[in-house]
Amino acid sequence: MMVSHQLGRQLRIWLRQLRVYQYVKNLLVFVPVITAHEFNADALRSSFLAAAAFSLCASAVYILNDWWDLQADRAHPTKQFRPLAAGKIKVRDALAAIPVLLTASAWIALSISGLFALIIAAYFVMTTAYTFVIKRKLIADVVLLAMLYTIRVIGGAVAIAVPISEWLLYFSIFVFASLALLKRTIELVDYAHLGKDPYPSRGYYASDVGTVTALAAASSMNAVTVFALYLSSSSAAGLYAHPKFLYLLCPIMIFWLFRLITLAQRKIIHDDPIVFAVKDRVSWITCLVTAVILLLASSKWTCDYAICAS
Repeated sequence: MMVSHQLGRQLRIWLRQLRVYQYVKNLLVFVPVITAHEFNADALRSSFLAAAAFSLCASAVYILNDWWDLQADRAHPTKQFRPLAAGKIKVRDALAAIPVLLTASAWIALSISGLFALIIAAYFVMTTAYTFVIKRKLIADVVLLAMLYTIRVIGGAVAIAVPISEWLLYFSIFVFASLALLKRTIELVDYAHLGKDPYPSRGYYASDVGTVTALAAASSMNAVTVFALYLSSSSAAGLYAHPKFLYLLCPIMIFWLFRLITLAQRKIIHDDPIVFAVKDRVSWITCLVTAVILLLASSKWTCDYAICAS
């Protein structure tokens, strides 16, 4: 019984170290399935494998990041409790797990396609560059974070062999830039509350919080604008039976994005905004309403109201 308890405790520690709760970000690989209307078993299978490949690769880089930032994390008010910083996992054991995770990720990626394996390789290079260099560069870190979100969407399209929509690419860049800026806002609000600046090497000051928040709001509105322009294009008309229903998503997106920004300012969000959204009841309701609108826009039904005209 004691052995079983110890094994369970060690497993929970490793799951924390691998940041399994961050795997929700990799659900972005399913976005092309939705936007391209590829609701079939092969596409879903490939998307699940793609999410697994991204997740394993991400876990390897999380370990690498925690090892590289070990001393800084031990001095951080919350990161000091991470398993590696807290000494709950030996450094040599953590480093030994990196090649295992990367090998598993590469094997899964190659089982999808050679091109997808190149996407995973690019993702690894980008995340490693972020860990060692870019995260210490003002604004460049935000741009790369947005690209890391976007490459998951691109990877999802490659995995199911559908062309990536230019509209989806433009929208992704702006909405993920907004979320990346929001992530920085959360950190800066915490430091501003403590009355001190982030690590000197991170490139930001607590006084930057207003500027970063304004940039997040601007990027959010750019994402909504791109989406609205997409709805008036022939691409939307070709995919949806009643595309005008999709205009209802514009105020919903404004509400959701601006609500996150406001909650960040109030110190209610303490982690990655996407991770927060998964646990947030209002975000789930917003997602449900969005799904209903997408179904209405896609359904092959007719009505006499002008809004149904496409």
